[in-house]
Amino acid sequence: MPAQTVKDIKKDIYLLLNKAGQMLELTEEAFAKNKVSSLDQADELAREIHSKEDALTEVLAKLASSDAEGRTLLPVPGYVEKIA
Repeated sequence: MPAQTVKDIKKDIYLLLNKAGQMLELTEEAFAKNKVSSLDQADELAREIHSKEDALTEVLAKLASSDAEGRTLLPVPGYVEKIA
C-alpha cells in the first residue's frame, strides 16, 4: 500500500470531523427525542472515530519527522477524538 500524502490525510481528517458532527447530532436527537437507536448510532460513530484517530496519528507521527505540514497536523486527530 502506498504511503498516504498530506492531502490524503487532510481528507481523512475532514471525514473524521464530519463523523464527529454526525455523532453530536445523533446524541442531541437521542436526548431530545428519547431515541435509544440514535444513541446506539452515535456510539458506533464514536468507536469509528477512535479507531481512525489511532491510525491517522500513527501515519502523521511517521510523516512528522520529514514534513512540516505533517508535524502541524499531528495533534488534530487527537483533538477530534476528544469530541467523541
